[in-house]
Amino acid sequence: MKSISPIISGFIAALLLFAGCKSDEGDIFSPIPEISLISVHPTEVTAFKDSIHFDLSYSDGDGDLGSNNASDRNLFVIDNRIDVTHSFRLQNIVPNGEAVPITGTLTIILPNTLITDGSTSQEVTFTLYLTDRAGNESNRVTTPAVVVKE
Repeated sequence: MKSISPIISGFIAALLLFAGCKSDEGDIFSPIPEISLISVHPTEVTAFKDSIHFDLSYSDGDGDLGSNNASDRNLFVIDNRIDVTHSFRLQNIVPNGEAVPITGTLTIILPNTLITDGSTSQEVTFTLYLTDRAGNESNRVTTPAVVVKE
């Protein structure tokens, strides 16, 4: 049996080495922010009394989430019963306007809610999304139902 020449062996080894490498391009986040719902709690609240907490995870490829301008609104919670949008300000996450990929979690607190149909108990879902400084809107996530009681 003939032996494989050292040049061919080297070529095969290099080919196997490069085949095992993968580009990091697939790991880079999109400059359009993405969010996912981790949890909403509590799942039952008393009208005009209890706050609802929404825990989200986020990612953004260029890190332009948030604003230091107190009048800006960039985080939105829509009450799907009556199509009312509550707006909040997410503070600047990355200092000095750096363009770096970011991921993290945040909690939004919606102070007390109310019953809108005159009953003693009502279910409500919320849709949440955010926008970055470039005006890109994230995907929207909808919560499971929260029960609002008198």
